[in-house]
Amino acid sequence: MTDSERTVLVVDDDRAFATLTATHLREALPGVDVEVRVDPRAAIESLGRADAVVSDHEMPAMTGLDLLCVARRRAGDLPFVLFTGCESAAVREGADAAGATGYVSKHECHAFDAVVRAVSASLDARVEATP
Repeated sequence: MTDSERTVLVVDDDRAFATLTATHLREALPGVDVEVRVDPRAAIESLGRADAVVSDHEMPAMTGLDLLCVARRRAGDLPFVLFTGCESAAVREGADAAGATGYVSKHECHAFDAVVRAVSASLDARVEATP
């Protein structure tokens, strides 16, 4: 699978932040297609085309953990990075329990770099696991 065949889905109800996240991913992972959804319900329809998901947690329609649970039911081991401003230990534990690939706080000094590393590692691991 080449980079141009891989798609990362960014889900965040804050369109500006979602666009900024997508820009960082596009710059760091040339050739990877990055799609943005500001409504997690609309993102559900795109899960089947995605090779990785980066999602906020606190969104009006449903939480990132809710979306993660849907992703696990529909897309199995789809890499899923929760990228959130929520500093709750309960959310982090919930993400781990639900099988999140990564958890990155938006408040980290190098948060975008951490998201890029998590997504890149997830995509690489997925390619290596493909027969």
